[in-house]
Amino acid sequence: MTPKTYTVTVKATDLFRETTKTFTLVIKTDNPPQVQITKPTLGQTFIGTKTIEITAFAIDDREVKSITIYVDNKKIGTTQPNAKSYTFTKTVTLDYGTHYAYAEACDVFGCTKSKEVIFYIKEDRPPYVKITNPYDGETFEIMTNSISIPITVYARDDLKVTQITVKIDDKTIKTQQYSSSVATLATSYSLSVGTHTITATAEDSSGKKSSDSVTITIKRKATPPQIKSFSIPEIGWSKTKDNAYVIGD
Repeated sequence: MTPKTYTVTVKATDLFRETTKTFTLVIKTDNPPQVQITKPTLGQTFIGTKTIEITAFAIDDREVKSITIYVDNKKIGTTQPNAKSYTFTKTVTLDYGTHYAYAEACDVFGCTKSKEVIFYIKEDRPPYVKITNPYDGETFEIMTNSISIPITVYARDDLKVTQITVKIDDKTIKTQQYSSSVATLATSYSLSVGTHTITATAEDSSGKKSSDSVTITIKRKATPPQIKSFSIPEIGWSKTKDNAYVIGD
């Protein structure tokens, strides 16, 4: 029958009388279930973990009979909620790389497939750290016994930088805490004549570390000779009446 409202009349007759009963019959179109992946979100990136949760939500105008979750075209779980709406979560362990998930929900008349959600699982790598000043091999010439050297450090991480430590010749001169994906440190230190190694170490929220080092040289600036005294040898030069030598006569 075509979906619409009908008036139905039922008539019953025996030998003596007739009975009539009228009622309304409504026939509706069955809508397919609606289903979507709610977790992870489209393009979401997971760093440092291979085990994640996949969540699907389904709703139907009558009853959701089943929900099935697929990851990379493999079925990872199914449930039979027998409810108008239902949220289904399944935990899965995957390799590093690009993955996609979708869900399928069925009612008594058929099934509906959700849109695919692409997501990424990446390895947690150590932070990147760079001493931006001074540069490796730089030489400083000084007239005094020491010089204050400005030091700047840049660090970044795919999660969070939690600490930067600066050492000079294995002596710690500065440690600073952070809680951000990008961090910078600026300080200075007085150094004497000689060769020195500056090392910066960055640590991320998972405890991974990386370092960068530069070597600089501080040397005393050469000074020209100074004339303390002089004398002019007697070579037969004539003199003035004031007893000054005459050059060129």
